[in-house]
Amino acid sequence: MPQLTFTRFIAAILIVLFHFGQNTSLSTNPIINLATAGVSYFFLLSGFILSSVYYKNTENLNKKQYYLKRFVRIYPVYILALLILISFIFLTKQTIDFKAVFLQIFLLQSWFPDFVKTLNIPSWSLSVEVFFYLLFPFLINSLKQIRKKWLITLIGLIIWFLSLIIYYYGLNSGLFINFFNYNPLLHLNSFILGIISYLLFKELKPISPIRSLFCTFSPLIIIALLLIIQAPILHYNNNGLLAPLFAIFLFGLASDQSYLSKFLSFRPFIILGEISYAIYILQVPLYAWWDAVSNRYLNNYQNLQLSGFIILLIVVSWISFKLIEEPIRKYLKQKIN
Repeated sequence: MPQLTFTRFIAAILIVLFHFGQNTSLSTNPIINLATAGVSYFFLLSGFILSSVYYKNTENLNKKQYYLKRFVRIYPVYILALLILISFIFLTKQTIDFKAVFLQIFLLQSWFPDFVKTLNIPSWSLSVEVFFYLLFPFLINSLKQIRKKWLITLIGLIIWFLSLIIYYYGLNSGLFINFFNYNPLLHLNSFILGIISYLLFKELKPISPIRSLFCTFSPLIIIALLLIIQAPILHYNNNGLLAPLFAIFLFGLASDQSYLSKFLSFRPFIILGEISYAIYILQVPLYAWWDAVSNRYLNNYQNLQLSGFIILLIVVSWISFKLIEEPIRKYLKQKIN
């Protein structure tokens, strides 16, 4: 399903623009301000893709190989990003919290509210993702046992609704905000809906071209309408609010066989999708260096400064993919096979 790959890049770059575009003309763009929902999309897409890869062999899954592949997929570039940021902190003589370093090395930061926003802040989602990787073999085997489509859909929606209720009241309590925003358990709804959306996709395909396009575009139209009317509920988008819409979108796009899929499968788009993980995890470390240098020359040109950073981030992410991610993946594939 190569047509899904480019959507990762779109989500990643919107998050980057949200983080670093606040002093530019993008600061009032409603789409950019909704970009944090992209993390929920990542979680949902992860559940969908993992299910598509392992669906046939989940009962006899070699967990050692599975966990090794997941580790190799995220950890090398993750550590590279952490080293780039720590080197900047040391060279600029800032203090560093070694407890935070310890938690980040072992991908535990999302479980500790006081440390979740330290060092490489976006890496909290990798800490959440690792938890999902651990649960995945057990979740999909349990969900595959449910044969009735309506029941599995209802279970996913109940989990999603209960998570949102907890998140809504927790956030409005004013207490433990970092816990309610970043704890893995409160993001599990997106990952589970991703698994369920693939199980439904597997069960219901093929669907007609008209239905696939309807499922692809109707969620986007609904989100656009919510943005236009400035719906207050969008304030709570961080913990899977839009996950059901994302699930329908994924279902539709995965089913699509039209020119849309052919367009999204264009090789340059695929490459951008493949480097999206590096774009996401390297954004803060690279920006620390870029900001220190570019402020000397582009301090009064915020839009130009951001554009230069985006180009740098894409180039470095591509180099990282070619020199680290791709070779390790090929080596591991040869060893396992």
